[in-house]
Amino acid sequence: MHSKYSPSQLPRIVTCPGSVISTKDVSKETSSYAEEGTMLHAVVEECLTLNEHTIPEATKLNFNIADDESKELVEAVQEVLDWVVSLRLKYADYEDAYEVVEQRVYMSPYIKATGCQMLNDVHGTLDYSFIIPSAGVVYIVDWKFGKGVEVWPDSEQLYAYALGKLASVKFEVKKVFLVIGQPRLYSGELFKIVETTPEALKSWLVSSLVPALNNSMSKHPIYKPTEKACMWCAIKRTCKYRKDMAMQAAADVFKIHAKLPDKTDDEELSDFLFKLPDLKKYISDIELYAMNILRAGRDLPKWKLVAGRSIRKWKDEKEAKLFYANLEEYDAEDLTITKFKSPTQIEKLVGKKNVTEEMLALVVKPPGKPTLVRETDKRPALEFETAEDKFKSYVED
Repeated sequence: MHSKYSPSQLPRIVTCPGSVISTKDVSKETSSYAEEGTMLHAVVEECLTLNEHTIPEATKLNFNIADDESKELVEAVQEVLDWVVSLRLKYADYEDAYEVVEQRVYMSPYIKATGCQMLNDVHGTLDYSFIIPSAGVVYIVDWKFGKGVEVWPDSEQLYAYALGKLASVKFEVKKVFLVIGQPRLYSGELFKIVETTPEALKSWLVSSLVPALNNSMSKHPIYKPTEKACMWCAIKRTCKYRKDMAMQAAADVFKIHAKLPDKTDDEELSDFLFKLPDLKKYISDIELYAMNILRAGRDLPKWKLVAGRSIRKWKDEKEAKLFYANLEEYDAEDLTITKFKSPTQIEKLVGKKNVTEEMLALVVKPPGKPTLVRETDKRPALEFETAEDKFKSYVED
């Protein structure tokens, strides 16, 4: 059954209630990435339902992931299965512990307490939950199979899943663990966990979700374009309110640039930096919108699509290898480049359980490139030594 306010949409709805009406009749875009994610969810569901710790060959064949090109997808699913096994082992002493895979959860049980009838349309499918009644503990887990966008568990989507799950259990819940499993992430933690309580979740329901839902159906709903709210919005490229925000931010660019470097105070610069990510994203979305017009075969005056820089590659690598191997003037070393595998690839080769201290001692993780982010970002701030600090250290030595 389709949900009018699915949990995955709540980060947008809570921030920008007006988007509910604006996107009501707009069809949701799909992509090969979304279809791939749906497929991987189904693979995980089948493995967990069958209580398999690794992907059966029959499952690989059924979902067309048995070839070498699908190795990364198989490894992502295995990361999920390994994490589930570790969670089971953690609570192995609790005889009443159990798990539920792909469960439909509903927010309608909270209508009476809040008076918000729209909660009847807030429901969705919870990927995985692990429940320990005797300990009063519930794990709420959502699998994300995207590579680039890092997702955090303290989000409106998981809050809704958790409240829906809590409404279906019959014991007193003391702790709720919200988990995001993102096994294909390029960097960062693959499985993030935050702890909360039923009281905190119900407080969010009353103070944030219900007011947003009520406002979305009012005569004058609030529109608040932000990077988070607009990311998956169906009208983000044509939204009037986002355009107005971008226009103001663009005007501020020239205004503040005229003051640099002498006439801009730190507070003004700080406030301006908040506007930059949304402006950059808006410009990128407009370019993509224009490209899609041309891809669809429509004309865009004074613009066209051309082929960008291309790198030559073998039409058939096996055939090319065979051809050059048969030429007497070249040997195998002339034709191949060997590269030692990365620490992550080696650890997958030997198996996580077999990684020794000696192996870990061979690995170093250099610092990442400094990135400007908001103060609310989860990552710790970098510390830099100033010229004054260096001079002071030199004098003391």
